[in-house]
Amino acid sequence: MATAMMIDSAQTQTGDFLTDIVRAAGVIDSRLRRMLTPQQYAMVQDLMLATRITTIARDALEDRAEPTVAA
Repeated sequence: MATAMMIDSAQTQTGDFLTDIVRAAGVIDSRLRRMLTPQQYAMVQDLMLATRITTIARDALEDRAEPTVAA
């Protein structure tokens, strides 16, 4: 709920999906920087990095597991 309120309070939407997502992420990041201690914010950053690494590894495993189609 709080995240939705932060996104709604972001600057006016541009109509460009990616630009709007980047702006919404900036609003969320700014709020986290203000509300969390530096140690808490660092843990959030570590969690985001771990999530990205896990996603990349899972995608790579899925790509390797898919049978290749001969052209």
